[in-house]
Amino acid sequence: MDGIRLFSRRFYLFLLVLNLLFLVLRSSYVSAEIAGPGWHMETADSVSPAEAQAYYTSKQAETSPQFTLLALTATASATTASPEIIELARALHHDPRLIYEYVHNHIDYIPYFGSLKGATLTYLDGNGNDFDQASLMIALLRESSNYNTAIGGVQYVYGTMTIPGAQLANWLGVDTEPEVISKVISYGGIPVSNLQSDGTADVSRVWVKANIDGTDYLFDPAFKSYAEIAKIDIGQAMAYDRTDLLNAATAGATLDSDYVQNLNEGGLASKLVEYSNNLINTIRNQYPNSDIREIIGGRSIVQTSMIQYQTSLPFLSAIQELWDDIPSEYTTTLRIQHVGIDHTFNVPE
Repeated sequence: MDGIRLFSRRFYLFLLVLNLLFLVLRSSYVSAEIAGPGWHMETADSVSPAEAQAYYTSKQAETSPQFTLLALTATASATTASPEIIELARALHHDPRLIYEYVHNHIDYIPYFGSLKGATLTYLDGNGNDFDQASLMIALLRESSNYNTAIGGVQYVYGTMTIPGAQLANWLGVDTEPEVISKVISYGGIPVSNLQSDGTADVSRVWVKANIDGTDYLFDPAFKSYAEIAKIDIGQAMAYDRTDLLNAATAGATLDSDYVQNLNEGGLASKLVEYSNNLINTIRNQYPNSDIREIIGGRSIVQTSMIQYQTSLPFLSAIQELWDDIPSEYTTTLRIQHVGIDHTFNVPE
């Protein structure tokens, strides 16, 4: 613990020195258009699907250096069948309906763009964007195709989807104000265009096409509706009383109009312990099996069951590309350069 504290002190001291250095440097280059070293709070500009497509097309011609003097593992695909994926597919009986329902009903959506986690990390984290949720579903379907002959080819579908404002706001967990929707999407780097006054917009998305029993069906596991969960009355649960708390804290203290002296630390601590015990007992007695969101409030996915496979999606969509695997330019990577090593890893690796 002493070593950790010492490291923490040195680390914060380093940040302080770095910040002071930044301030000195910045004062010397106040006319510079590009910010210098340091932490900066920025706002992201909105990018249209057409602009994003042009950017990623230009990236297709670029290659990342892979030279290394060390033996490194082969690049893992976003749909690699890890032991976790193999066992999950088995638990879902290699059934496409159960696979879709699992991803749709149990994996939370997070608004960011591109392939970041891949199938296994999305499963372990319990959340991901549409790229990553599609990867999880595709990995499960491809693993299941080894046991279920009804499952044929499975692909990613990349395109734009026109999502009505109310559904879009609910999905993102924000108000229906177009400005708010635009900021959340832009901060996530998600291409969007034609944002209307009611919040409706054309959004770049990824979904899944799977051939089952010879027919191509479409699945969108990442798009889901959420229900708000009300929190419990914490004050009532802990039997909080403002007057009692103030009396306990000020017993024997000197109170004036602009200062307080000699607060009763023991009385205050005793009250806080009492409130904590009350809250613990309330949760144990009244909410013994509740999810944390049922205590503090939050959002939960509206559970759905698939009645039949669909050949179309609920929202108007335009397909731009079909992928067997996510192109490298859409995949988040980590490049490591050090003494003869220059290797780019996909983040799931």
